Amino acid sequence: MPTPAHKQTPPKLLAGQVFGEYEASKAEAERLVTRAVREKGLPGIILIPSIVIGPGDTRNTGRFLLSYVKGEFPGTFAESSVLPVVDVDDVVQAHIAAYHRGRVGERYIISGENLTWGDLLRLSSDASGTPVPSRHIGDRMIWLASRSGELLARVRRTPPRLPPWLADFLLTGASMDHTKSVEELGMSYRPISASINDTIAWFRTEGLFQGGTPAAGTAASVRLPIENPPVGVEPSFDMSSPEAVPEKELRDRRPKPPEGTT
Repeated sequence: MPTPAHKQTPPKLLAGQVFGEYEASKAEAERLVTRAVREKGLPGIILIPSIVIGPGDTRNTGRFLLSYVKGEFPGTFAESSVLPVVDVDDVVQAHIAAYHRGRVGERYIISGENLTWGDLLRLSSDASGTPVPSRHIGDRMIWLASRSGELLARVRRTPPRLPPWLADFLLTGASMDHTKSVEELGMSYRPISASINDTIAWFRTEGLFQGGTPAAGTAASVRLPIENPPVGVEPSFDMSSPEAVPEKELRDRRPKPPEGTT
C-alpha cells in the first residue's frame, strides 16, 4: 500500500504531477488562492476532497458505480490500487467546519477511507447484488483500451468511456491522510460502505437500477434532504501589484456568519 499523502498536500501536487486537465485546473486554483492569501490577505482556506461518492450523482463517481452495478463492466482491473474516497455529506460538513474552525491560509485533506479498488467493487456488489465479474483485465490492456477509446471518441465526437487520465489514476492509485481535518476541524467520517449503500439505494429510488438483491446487513441509512443556500454574486479579487500582508492580519478578515447562525 502506498504511503498516505501528507496531511496538508498530496504528494502528486508537491511533485507537480496531476492526472488530466481537471486536476491541473484544481492545482492551479490552489496556487492562485495560496498566493492571494499570502500577498493580498484573502481570508482563504483550502479544502482538498478525495473521490466523492453519494446519492444524486450520475455524472462523476456515480456514473461508474451505476455502470458497475448494472453489470456493464467487462471485468475487474487494478484491484490492488488504493483509492481515497469520501462521502458527499462529509464534504459538506467539512466546509462548514472549516468556516468556523479552520485556520486562514491552511490546507485540509477531506477524505474518509483509503480502500483498494477491488474492495470498492466488492462493497458495491454486496450493496447491489451484482456479482463481481470473474474476468480479470490486465493493466496493459486497460492502458491500451483507454488510448484507443479516446481516439474513437474523437472520431465520434463523444466523451470517452474511460479517459486516459482516469485509467492512469486507477492504475497508479493514491492514498490521503485526513488526520489534520480530524484534529483541527473535528471531522468524523462516515464508513464508505454506508455511502455506497445509500448511493445504490438512490439509484433504485430513481429507477436507474432495479436488478440484484443486496447482501444481508447492507441496508441503506436514512438521510435528510439537503437544501443548498442561495448563492450571491461572486466577489472578484484584484491580483495585480500584490502587497504582502502581515501574518497576524490574516486571522481577522474572515467574513461574518449569516445572522441567526452559530
